[in-house]
Amino acid sequence: MSTPTHKPVHINPNQKGGTTSRNAKVGASVTQANAPTPTVLGPPDVVTPSPPVGFVAPALNEVRGYHASAHVLAAANTAMADLGSFDNYVVLLGSAAPAAASVSNAISIALEWRAVRTPAKAWDTYVRAQYSLACKAALTLLDELKPLFLAAAAKDPSLALTYQGLTEIFEAPSLVATKAVATKKRNAQQKAAAAKSIAAPTPAANSEADATDTATKAVTINA
Repeated sequence: MSTPTHKPVHINPNQKGGTTSRNAKVGASVTQANAPTPTVLGPPDVVTPSPPVGFVAPALNEVRGYHASAHVLAAANTAMADLGSFDNYVVLLGSAAPAAASVSNAISIALEWRAVRTPAKAWDTYVRAQYSLACKAALTLLDELKPLFLAAAAKDPSLALTYQGLTEIFEAPSLVATKAVATKKRNAQQKAAAAKSIAAPTPAANSEADATDTATKAVTINA
């Protein structure tokens, strides 16, 4: 059985978030008096592993149906021990049988990844929950701030330019709608101008037509 080369990541479920000033500010802002949202701290100071550079996940049809069942997982370790002590493996099973060491190693690697997957899944569940709570806290406070900011901006329009991030957050739907209307109007104007340009004769064409008429009239008079 091969020895895992990776080091398991131990996550303390009781760990509270990092001790950075950012976390302290977030916690303080959310736990202020009469705050309607729970305390949410930033992520704990852990090193999150990343996939190898260039990794591409296999297509679903390539791995569909290949997940080990519960009874296979339950017997996996015993099966590896059997493969290690299988006397006359090739004689009894034939030369076409895959090498016992290869089968045992494949099982071992699968079990190692499963051991990593279990805490990773728990960590992902925790991260998703914390992200949802953090969004709830942030959006709730933004909802409280919005009418106050918009009221101040209505009295002093320069605030909208000075604090563009807040303006975009609070006015995003209307800004998008305004831009869409402006874009539609501009496209219609460009289309109308293009159609008018095609329909109207060019100066060169007018000159050629005038020259032709003049030449024709001159010939008629001389005759």
